[in-house]
Amino acid sequence: MTGAPPATGFEHASDTPSGWTDPPPITSFKSVNILLRGADGRTLLQMRDGAGAGALTWGFWGGGVEASDVSLADCAVRELGEELRLEALPQDFAFLSFRGRRAGHLAALLLYRRSVAWTEIDVREGAGAGFFWRSELLRIDVSQAVREHLMARPDLFADWASRQPRPAPGE
Repeated sequence: MTGAPPATGFEHASDTPSGWTDPPPITSFKSVNILLRGADGRTLLQMRDGAGAGALTWGFWGGGVEASDVSLADCAVRELGEELRLEALPQDFAFLSFRGRRAGHLAALLLYRRSVAWTEIDVREGAGAGFFWRSELLRIDVSQAVREHLMARPDLFADWASRQPRPAPGE
């Protein structure tokens, strides 16, 4: 099954009907959230500035889909260029999930497939940036988008404990 989401809607790609393999068309989306990771697996988030909902919370990079965006990946390329001065290509992204219930108001979550380091980025938007383990994200103020994906798909966020060597059986 491909194309627009069913009229009843659903929250996350993991809730989609069996056989759903492609994201809905770009016209279904209002915005793109981008999941970036460091080489150690920690998630790179932006401290949202400004007033209103989401201000002074840690959130994903990304922004609104514009009429000139041919695909969700094109939107992500543009947003990372604007926000981090990071040069990316459309093939650097993988569609992970989305949130929302109505076509035209969905927010995509895309994974930037390459790891990022402080030396590669120049933060141009927000009040700051930081790398976080999943366990840290559970203790800080995060945006609604991060919170919803963290609860629905915790496997997308690496944790410090998962990076530690495990003892061999019988040790």
